[in-house]
Amino acid sequence: MAQWWKKYAESREIKSFPFYQRNINIYATQENGNVLTRASFVDPGHNIQLELKVNLSNKEILEAKAEMIHVPYKICNKTLAEVSRIIGLRIEHGITQKLTDIIGGASGCAHLCELVISTVKCVAPLTIGSEFRAFDWKEVANLPEEEIIQLMKPFLKNTCLAFKE
Repeated sequence: MAQWWKKYAESREIKSFPFYQRNINIYATQENGNVLTRASFVDPGHNIQLELKVNLSNKEILEAKAEMIHVPYKICNKTLAEVSRIIGLRIEHGITQKLTDIIGGASGCAHLCELVISTVKCVAPLTIGSEFRAFDWKEVANLPEEEIIQLMKPFLKNTCLAFKE
């Protein structure tokens, strides 16, 4: 067990210690009408890096690259070839299943698939942001919650309980 965790736990009277930790981190920037992402999936057996470039206006994946810095088996690296197959897909209803079909399953990698899906789910709300530019957000922020939900529902329909049809 890491000494830092032991000291932290003891200082807070934590009785159990983690024996496993997984982190998915996604960093997004905007450049020339595109969202550029760098994402990582790190746990004791994996360090997987992903870069995606998505067009904001049409939601199309323009570039997709991945690297497996650390994986448990050499054969895992063979799954990297599938990442380029997501280029051209649009972030829209059904994208999660398409990504799972391409990158997951018996010929894919569950961890790479999880990273790609997490990254796309992070980018999705950024792509609809361009559709919201018509709103005066200072005025919208002062509306009652129910009015805001009704205003946003056409853009976020069925994405969560608040926007359920």
